[in-house]
Amino acid sequence: YNQALSIFEDLNDLANKSVTIYAISGILVDQGDLETAMKLYQQVLDVDEELDNSHSKAATLQAMANLYVLQGNFENAMQLYEQALDIFEKIGDPQNKSTTLVSIAHAYSIYDKSEDAMRLCEQAISISENIPRCKSEALRELASIVFARGELDRAKNIYKESLEIYRKLEDLEGVASTTLGIAKILIYEDKLEDAINLSQQSLQIFVNLDDAPG
Repeated sequence: YNQALSIFEDLNDLANKSVTIYAISGILVDQGDLETAMKLYQQVLDVDEELDNSHSKAATLQAMANLYVLQGNFENAMQLYEQALDIFEKIGDPQNKSTTLVSIAHAYSIYDKSEDAMRLCEQAISISENIPRCKSEALRELASIVFARGELDRAKNIYKESLEIYRKLEDLEGVASTTLGIAKILIYEDKLEDAINLSQQSLQIFVNLDDAPG
């Protein structure tokens, strides 16, 4: 990435420079270097402004908001989420609008605002009826929030709805993650054998994904 970045800088290729810095930022987030990642995201945002790239700007704002959530800065996160939502709304991008709503819902759930979180998930589900992947993600987040509230039956049903979509999409990672969610509920229902079976199924999928070429 650094070599590519150097080339794009020499060519004054701002668009590809922005994409490369964004990718490096994501790696730094995975490594836990949130401070450096935030600085790089700001560089991307500056390029987005210069190129007047609304879609990239909104995506970068969302990524920065996610970082603020990880850092415990709820107020700043909400400000950036709202900016990203506004842009996605203006450019007519329901897919990323739904994704942003789910991100906000997740942040609300962390800060014990489950009612607001559920409302946002429902909104995301509504606007992503024709976008199966987004709908399944919104359903899975909603199920997680409902589960945390102790509504086990409702959470299980929502997880199952999400799981059905992931299976139709042949999204193995989504299937595995959602299956784990159901397994957690089964533990609370004292159905330990079923929970173990589902957990093992989920684990095997993750192992297969790790072993898959590419």
